[in-house]
Amino acid sequence: MDSDVSATILRATQFHEFAGQMLERFSFGPVSVGVVLKMLSRPVAAVEVADRLVQLTLAPQLTSLEQMAGPVPRGDD
Repeated sequence: MDSDVSATILRATQFHEFAGQMLERFSFGPVSVGVVLKMLSRPVAAVEVADRLVQLTLAPQLTSLEQMAGPVPRGDD
């Protein structure tokens, strides 16, 4: 689809903070029930993604697709 409107999409891997949020959601009083899936991921801090979004907002208007992932693969141990 062609358009004169520029857009940038930033795709990011799962945030570090997500694991704690999920455990909170599945807590019943003092008991936490969690299911941990075995998978490879490269989590990134939400603040780093937010910083990159600000940089993209202040950059000259370009149409692009960016991907962002944390520096260390997790889940392979």
